[in-house]
Order: sequence, then C-alpha cells, then structure tokens
Amino acid sequence: MIRALNRFALWLAWLGAPLASLMVLSPWLAGRWLSFEIFSHFAVHGAVYLAALIIATGLRRWFIPAIIAAGVLGGAGAFGLPFIIQGQQPGAPSQGGLKVLSFNLHGWVNPDLDSIEALLRKENADVVLLLEFTRVQSPLFERLRKLYPHQSDCAGGNLCHLALFSRYPMRGASLKGRPRGSRAPTMARAVINAPAGPVHFIGVHHTRPLDPFGQRDELHYVASEVKKLGGKPVIVAGDFNSVPWSQNVREFQQKSGLNCLNRYTPTWPMDPVPLAQFPIDQICVSTHFTPGSFRALPATGSDHRPVTAGLGM
Repeated sequence: MIRALNRFALWLAWLGAPLASLMVLSPWLAGRWLSFEIFSHFAVHGAVYLAALIIATGLRRWFIPAIIAAGVLGGAGAFGLPFIIQGQQPGAPSQGGLKVLSFNLHGWVNPDLDSIEALLRKENADVVLLLEFTRVQSPLFERLRKLYPHQSDCAGGNLCHLALFSRYPMRGASLKGRPRGSRAPTMARAVINAPAGPVHFIGVHHTRPLDPFGQRDELHYVASEVKKLGGKPVIVAGDFNSVPWSQNVREFQQKSGLNCLNRYTPTWPMDPVPLAQFPIDQICVSTHFTPGSFRALPATGSDHRPVTAGLGM
C-alpha cells in the first residue's frame, strides 16, 4: 500500500516538473516574449521544486517523506538563509558617505507608529524613503523632525503616498503619483546636499508584476531620467515590484548604468504569513558609490521588509 502510494505521488509530482522548468527558464524566455516575465518571480521556487523532486526520486521507496524534507530544507535555505547571514551584519554608518533606507509601510493598515519610529531611529539613515505613506503615518513628521529636519511628502495627492526624510538639506524636491497615460511610475525626486557633494535621489513605486509591459515602460522611463543627469551621482530606491534576475530589472541596470544591490534578499510578503520570498525592494546606485552592507530589516507591521544600504562616496 505504501509503495503504491509512493509511486502515485511520484507520478503526480513529475506532472509539475514542466511548470517548474518554465519558472526556472522564464528570466531568459522573457527576453523573447515579455509575458514570461510573470513567471520569473517564481524562478527560485521552481528550482527548489525540481531539486527536491530529483532528490526524492532517487529515494523512491520513501518518496513522500523525502520530497517533503527536501522541499522544507531547500525552501529554508533559499528564503531563510539570506536573513540569517544578514542578521549578523552591523548597520553601516554613514561615515564619509550616505546611508539610505527604503520602506513600503503598507499604507492604511499599518498604524504601528512606535515600531516604525523606533526602527528609523535605530537605523539612523541619512535619507529615508517611505512608500504607501498615508495620513495614518503623518505624525511621523513631527516625531522625527529633529532627526530629519528636511521633509517632503505627497500623501494626499493623486494616489502618490510617498514621503522623503533627509538629515541633509534637499533642493528641488518633487513627489508625484503615476500620471495617467504616462510611462512614469509614482516617483520622488530630490537633490541631497550630502557632505561629500550633491546626490540625485529618485524614489520609485512601480506597477504590479502582473503588468510586465507597464513595468518595462516605467523602468525605461526612470533609466532615461538617470541618463539625463549626465553621469552625476544617482541613487534609485523603492518598491520595484520585480525581482533582480527579471528581464526588466536587468534591462534597467544596463540602460541606466546603475548597480542594484539586492541580488537575493526576500522582502515580500510579510503578511498574512511572515515569510518573505521575493526580493522586490531595491537600492540601486551609480559608480560614484562604494556599496557597504545591504540588509533587510524587521517589517514592523508592514507586508514588506525595509531595506537599507551604507554607501561610501
């Protein structure tokens, strides 16, 4: 009976192998047809599934417990190990450079201001981008004014919901929602007058992954804006809603000349189950910066983990 059950489970599991293979190959297939981009988010999931399937097939007599064990261990390694490693890394100070933090707050459903404030004070970043920033979080302006005297937001306008906090003076701050009929994403822009010199900061919140063509247009738009700056120091940060190995993000790095630091650190989803699996939050920098530690932080009531990076200049 057990052998028959194992054989049936083996046959059933191999039926999923073509879909898992499609997930693994999708980042390359998307270069030929961008609709494959939707599957690229699950490339690691597909790889874990195929690895567990192959291992368990070699232990055919114990296939069911073997594939469960291999899947759990593989998933823990793929999604848990980055946090274990990063948990041992200290936060990078801003000595001679900048420390940047980007955090999607999860909007109206995250009223935990005490935890958000405590996290921001502990990390002590020089520049903070807050996404899905609403009136619920607006008391943070006064709470953090001594730490961040330079502030700007668009929480009430055109579905924008962004806020920018800076230790250093900002000029030309502009925060706008996604214009109708435009290729631009929801975007915050400012020039940060850092001690080592002015830095152009661009914060972005890109459209969701079910629209890979819209994502491509938005990323191309941001890349063109970076190019217009003519080689000046640039930081682009925010919620890309796309994984770093995707065709769109790889194209963005190529066209903009920026280096995106989140290679594989899952940041979403943390709600309703706190098990982040997709590295969709990014900090991308020009060659003027020397990247220090890149970390994902506690979610503090959000469905995203914030990300932070110490950047030498």
